[in-house]
Amino acid sequence: GDYMFSSNPTLVFDRKSLPDMIGTLSQWLERFTKELERAEKAGIYLIMLVENSLQGALHFNQLPWMNRVKTKASPEFLFHNLRELIQKFPNFQPLFVENRKEAVEYMMKGFLSGDIFKQIDLQLAYQLKKI
Repeated sequence: GDYMFSSNPTLVFDRKSLPDMIGTLSQWLERFTKELERAEKAGIYLIMLVENSLQGALHFNQLPWMNRVKTKASPEFLFHNLRELIQKFPNFQPLFVENRKEAVEYMMKGFLSGDIFKQIDLQLAYQLKKI
């Protein structure tokens, strides 16, 4: 993970740009899975905070800059891998936000929330603007 707050050391945010997420859930999936295993053993709850909307991530292959990226990964493949990680690791969930500013805002909310971020569906709460 990238960010941890000393008053809540069991909550860690792993901030990702959309290209980082694509790499993590495809060519670096095995490495990320091992990271999640280590986090689980250490009692750490890991939130993958993606600095792009869920809609953007679901349709990343239609973005203009994807013509320059050499990947065979499709949105279906990546979200299949993401679902498997969510099901395998109860200490993990992703959160897709619009941009870096919102990512910082949600990290601060998470660090100040105690354990509430571990108990709710973050994406649903975000979509409903409850957090």
